[in-house]
Amino acid sequence: MKNKRLGAWGEELAKNYLRNKGYIIKAQNLHLGHLELDLIAQKNGIIFLFEIKTRLIKIKTRSINYKLYTDNYLSQKQILNLKKAASIYATLNKLSFKNINFGLITVTLTNTTDQQKTATINLYLNIF
Repeated sequence: MKNKRLGAWGEELAKNYLRNKGYIIKAQNLHLGHLELDLIAQKNGIIFLFEIKTRLIKIKTRSINYKLYTDNYLSQKQILNLKKAASIYATLNKLSFKNINFGLITVTLTNTTDQQKTATINLYLNIF
């Protein structure tokens, strides 16, 4: 599975996960100049800016063979870019930073066979 397709699949799983948890999806893959916010959601009057990280673990039945994508979730540069994008988004939408929460959603796809995949989704709020 190609990285872009894997990322898009993870974002769709994350979006559905958030909807099931009562979040309203406001935007997906919002580009602000060269910056991007993966998912913007709202719940209880709070805006959540989510970074989505997806990785694939391929397991062969006889011997375990792991192939990981996105080993490190967020680099310092990514955090800085998220904060910049949040500032632009808040300014454009006349929002207070008191009502913005940064979150991370990790999606781990386990591929045991070509036809069988399972997903594990973890949600982290107030990441910085």
